[in-house]
Amino acid sequence: KLWDAHLQPSVVKVNPLTRITVTGHGPTESLIFYEDEPFENGKLLIGKYCSIADRVKVFLGGDHKVNWTSTFPHREQTGTKGDIIIGNDVWLSHGVTIMSGVTIGDGVIVAANSHVVKNVEPYTIVGGNPAKYIRHRFSGNIIDLLLKLKWWDLPDDAVKSMEDVLCSEPNQEKLLELVKKYRSI
Repeated sequence: KLWDAHLQPSVVKVNPLTRITVTGHGPTESLIFYEDEPFENGKLLIGKYCSIADRVKVFLGGDHKVNWTSTFPHREQTGTKGDIIIGNDVWLSHGVTIMSGVTIGDGVIVAANSHVVKNVEPYTIVGGNPAKYIRHRFSGNIIDLLLKLKWWDLPDDAVKSMEDVLCSEPNQEKLLELVKKYRSI
């Protein structure tokens, strides 16, 4: 299955151990999904303009009962902690694993080979196993402006017109101008 990572947010439904090749921005081998029962454990929502490296794994289910005497699911199938939501403009580096029930906020960077088991706030960098907060990408004021601007929801021509701003270090004055132009504050 092919999916273009920048055109629109997508709800992806897959069968167990399905591979989805992500196209549109650079070479990506595959995004691998793991779930026990097709379509029943949860959904994966991927926002716009996401960069997804190869060998990213998403577990929509497969949670074993840790409060049972045995870890083997004798009578009941394994479960899920819920949907996985990946925000807009997120970078999932090589080999990232995301467990069910996690929300990854807009503008997040997840370092290579990280294991995400908890929600990640917008515009933070996380890494490790389990993934832990490393730092915010920008100051609080810049993050607030980016979340108000929501540039990824603008028409393609508007995004194209602001590429100089998007492809440079954030400037509070320029972002404020864009927020005033495209969003009412």
